[in-house]
Amino acid sequence: MKSKHFVALFFFLFNASLFCQVPQSFSYQAVVRNSTNELIKNSPVKIRISLGYYMAFGIPPQFTFFPVYTETHQTTTNENGLFSLMVGGGTPVSGRFDTIPWSGNTFYIKTEIDPANTGNYTISSISKILSVPYALRAERSDNGIVAYGLIDSDGTVLAGSDNFTVKRTWVGYSVLWNNTSGIDNNKLIVSITPYNTGSSTTFYTYSCSITDQGFMVSFYANEILQSVKFSFLVINPY
Repeated sequence: MKSKHFVALFFFLFNASLFCQVPQSFSYQAVVRNSTNELIKNSPVKIRISLGYYMAFGIPPQFTFFPVYTETHQTTTNENGLFSLMVGGGTPVSGRFDTIPWSGNTFYIKTEIDPANTGNYTISSISKILSVPYALRAERSDNGIVAYGLIDSDGTVLAGSDNFTVKRTWVGYSVLWNNTSGIDNNKLIVSITPYNTGSSTTFYTYSCSITDQGFMVSFYANEILQSVKFSFLVINPY
């Protein structure tokens, strides 16, 4: 059987309608073409959608796509090779759409297509999301929780200190398991302000102490940071 190679052209249509309740999805469309630029018409396809950030690791920094939410869809192209779906309305694979921290973050969408419905995604494309649906962004605004306390060696935030001492290995990004605000279970750090002690402790990062996507990024892979103090920390409550 002669195999086919596919390429795809992707674009977005965000629904600007007003809702009494915040919609947990947005419109997405793609045109699928083969290697000779012919439309793939009236064909069933399986779609895998991932939303996430780009993160930098190593020297020189290598940027890697890190998905925070992934879902799949089963759909069919029309006579123009077009399919339409609602991102957020598919079958979840990992993460939760309603907890994506849209506000203040730069998001990308990764689209993978399995044209033969075999589980083999042969088409892959990553595009920057230039406009976050306003209702989703507004719902996720101002949900950060400030945690003041000492971060112990196991990542637990303890009471009794205005600053933080980190005694754990940070590889790419960090999490909090427990804290005095009642937030627990693998929460992302949103922002950190370094505590200037005048000591010789060096905190290596790529361009900033924490990325605007909400992850701690180490300048060196597998680096162990000890006694690094911070004066302010906000965590994602979801």
